[in-house]
Amino acid sequence: MTFDAKTWREQNKERAKLHSARHRLRKKGLDLPPEILAELERLRAEKKAAGLEKRREAKNRWNRENKELRAARRKERYENDPEFRERTLAIARAARARRKPEITEEQKAKRLQQRREAQVKATRASAAKAALHRQEMGAPPSPKRAPSKPNVLTEAQKAAPKWKLKKPGRLIALCGWSGW
Repeated sequence: MTFDAKTWREQNKERAKLHSARHRLRKKGLDLPPEILAELERLRAEKKAAGLEKRREAKNRWNRENKELRAARRKERYENDPEFRERTLAIARAARARRKPEITEEQKAKRLQQRREAQVKATRASAAKAALHRQEMGAPPSPKRAPSKPNVLTEAQKAAPKWKLKKPGRLIALCGWSGW
């Protein structure tokens, strides 16, 4: 599409007037009057703002379309660049500190009191539950030891002197023979 000066002049009559006035005055070697200069500056500022807005919109669109790519790049930089990581962590710490509510001494004391009351209440409930459990179960049975079996000796073994007693067979030894 080619540039058509006639169409541009029809669409931008005010700017065309300003440009032609500037051209006429420059031809005569005169400076522009302050009102025309101010109007030109305003038009330049509007054009610059429109360009910035257009670039910002294009950048936002690219960011939305390439979200995963941006995240991967940022993660890689975070892992490989210690300065960037430290700066990111410092920003996060500052944000947490800003969001953290300020607590007065009265609020701290009140929270501590509530915590103690809750702990006492929980202890009482636990003790009551344990008492109820003990009632349901009855008295705990005392542990009873099984009576130990006496070693049975034959008459010959009883009559023999202690130093002549022989150790029983290997199987009995493995079962726990510890002498008569």
